[in-house]
This record gives sequence, C-alpha cells and structure tokens, in this order.
Amino acid sequence: PLLERARNRELQLGIHDPGHEPVATLIRAPTVRCEPMESIREVARRMTAAGAGAAVVDLRDGGFGIVTDRDIRTKIVAQSVPLGAPVSSVMSSPAFSVAPDRLGGEVLFELLERGFRHAPVVNDRGQLVGVVEDADLFAVQPRSWFGVRRSIAQARGADALAAVAGRLPEVVVDLHRSNLRALEVARVLSALVDALTVRALELAAATAQLPADGLVWVAVGSQARREMTPASIARGAIVCSEPPPADWLESVGTTLSRCGLTGEVIARTPAGWQAGLAEDELELTVLVERRPLWGTPREPLPVVEDGARDRVLEALAHRALAYSPPTGFDADSVLEADGTRQAQLDIRRAAVIPIVELARWAGAAAGVVECSTQDRLRVASQAGVLSEGDAVTLAEAFELALELRIRHHMERLTAGEAPDDQLDPAHISPLMRDHLRDVFRAVGSVQRRLRS
Repeated sequence: PLLERARNRELQLGIHDPGHEPVATLIRAPTVRCEPMESIREVARRMTAAGAGAAVVDLRDGGFGIVTDRDIRTKIVAQSVPLGAPVSSVMSSPAFSVAPDRLGGEVLFELLERGFRHAPVVNDRGQLVGVVEDADLFAVQPRSWFGVRRSIAQARGADALAAVAGRLPEVVVDLHRSNLRALEVARVLSALVDALTVRALELAAATAQLPADGLVWVAVGSQARREMTPASIARGAIVCSEPPPADWLESVGTTLSRCGLTGEVIARTPAGWQAGLAEDELELTVLVERRPLWGTPREPLPVVEDGARDRVLEALAHRALAYSPPTGFDADSVLEADGTRQAQLDIRRAAVIPIVELARWAGAAAGVVECSTQDRLRVASQAGVLSEGDAVTLAEAFELALELRIRHHMERLTAGEAPDDQLDPAHISPLMRDHLRDVFRAVGSVQRRLRS
C-alpha cells in the first residue's frame, strides 16, 4: 500500500502511533465506589485516602454516575452545597464510560472533545473495571491541549477567549514535536476550535433572549470532519426554526472574529438551507458535511431531499473532478496536468482537496453526513460506491498528504511565519517528490474511473 511504502522508505515526518495500549492497562488510581445517598463528606474522605480524583456512584438502574474532586470543590463553593448532602447532588449521571479495549490515545481525544477528565471503564457485561483519568494518558500525549481546553471553558468574556485562542499555534507546534500523526494533530486542533466556537455562543447567549430550542450551530468543512490544520478557516452556520435576534448574531460574529475564526454568521431554516440546492459551498456542506456543535433542534436538521439528490451528487462529482493533480516536477517547478508549469506547489489544492472532494461525493452517495474523510471512504466502499482498493488507496494518500501539509505548517510556525500551503519545488527533496507523485497518481487514477 502507498502509505506503507512511504513509511518503509523512512520518510522523516515524525509519525508514530501514541496511546496504542488498551485503556484498562493504563488505570493508575484505586477505584472508589459509593452509593447515591452517601454524604459528600464521606465520599471526599475516601477519595483523599485512596488518592483518587473521582468516585463512581452505583445507580439503582445498574448504570453509573461519577463525582470528581473538581465537582466537589466547585459545587460546594459556587452553589453552597453542604458537605452532609448526598453525593448524588453533585454527581454527573449517566457517566461517560469507555470499554476496556479502547486505545489510550483514542480515549484521550474523546475526553478532550467532551471536556471531561475522568471516565469509568466498563466491560461488555456492564461491570466496572476502574476509572481512567487524563493524567493516566499524558504519558502518551502532551499536556498543553487540556490546559487550553480548560481555559476556554473558564473564559468569562470575549477578551479572555481571544487570549486563549492566541495560544493555539503554540499548542499545535507542541503536538507536532510530540510526534503525533497529522490526523491526531488535526483532531486536537478541531476539538479546541469546537470549544472556542461553543464558548463564543455561550457568552453571547448569556445576554440574549433566545428560544429554548430551534437554534443549532453546525460546523462545516474541515472543522466538521475534524481535519483542521493551522491554515484552515473554521466555518459554521446556524439552522434555526425562526430568525434569531440580530444583536445576538452580531455578538457571536464579533467574538468569533476576535478569536481568529470566521465572523460571518448565516442563519436559515432547514427549508431555507434545502432551497438553495447546493448552489454554493456553504449550502452544500450544511446538507452533506456538517456536525452540530451547540443548541437543540426543534425539527430535524436539513438533508438532501430525494428530488434534489441527483443534482447534489452531480454538483459534488463536478467538484471532485474540477482539478486534476500535477503529474510531477522538474528542477524548480510543478508540472500541471494541462502541461503548464507552476513556480509553487499548493499542497492543499494539489493533494488534499481532491481527496476530500472525492470522499465528500462518495460519502454523500452512501448517505453519510457526519464523519471524517477516511470514514467517508470506508463507508462508501462498504456501500459499493467505491471499490475497496480505491477507498484504501485514497485513505492512505490522504494521510500522507496531510502529513506533508502539516509538516510545512510547522516549519512556517517555528520560523515565526504564518502557515500557508505554498511549497517551493526547489526545496522538495527527491524522496518527498516520490511520495507526492504517489499521491498524485492515486487521485488521478480514481478521477479517471469516476469520469468513465
């Protein structure tokens, strides 16, 4: 396979797979269990004695709640809950739990995305194995992202939120230096941008009169796919049952803009998003490539209606075939498919976007909306939209192209420059050119089959 060949040829991209241990083997602290009616004082005493950061609450229905040291501290102080109150008054229920065979790295990503620090580990028989916490997993991942995640949640205004957003480039560099794969770096960055977006919406909502439901913010594009890089532009949209207040929209846009995210906020009803029939990219992505981040829908989120399906798939196929990747390089230029030469290689346009567009078309044909490029390719293969060979080749090519793109971004950031996607062919090594030609050939081969 293409990616295996690249790795066997010792491409120096700093790739490795951290956290490939089952999460059950990473549990360090003793497990503290309690009943819902035990006092907060007694549970806190037992947690301290055991050196545990959380206790699991056994619920009557056989499930589990969880109470953490932070829950106890903040709720006793902020809400004046007495120490003699039952622990059920400060627990979270039901607790987010994970299976024992989940990999440590995957669990840490999910804790980050959910904003949690602890998770009960529960086997398929519903039995508690223990509690894993973020500190158990930091041996396989850097710590900086969780500090930023907490700072986002604690931001009390736009100024504080913008200050935290300014730390994202250093976090990304830290992740890359820790030898995370590009897909992992992109997932962490996407989770942090998710958190920034949600906090901006929460801050704006605190001073506005909004309906209890019927207002949903959806991420689109690379943010929806969890594939953001330092050069990505976060985009989102609002699906609403009725128009939201104009001052709230303005407040959201202003805060997002101050955080370096898009300040454009577009709100439409589900029917309004469907009415456009994918005439522009935002309309298209809201229908086929979105992920809800905030709010409660009053009605189903918009999807491609049966009568518009052929037109939307045709539009997606046109986008997937709109650009043919380069054929290779000469000494100091890029050889385009039309025979022209370019002084710079746009790694996003030449290698990343063609695969994203192919996966977007194939995923829509297979009926998926909320997943990554590689997951779209896998589902499309299972649905018979793509052959298994094409899906695997494109998935491997995408990972390799993303590694090259993010490595270039890291070089720019460490040099104190803004990240971009322009590579100077004169500085691309023969080995790197070989890998890029693999990606170009993989994309071109699938495009030819789609055209036929």
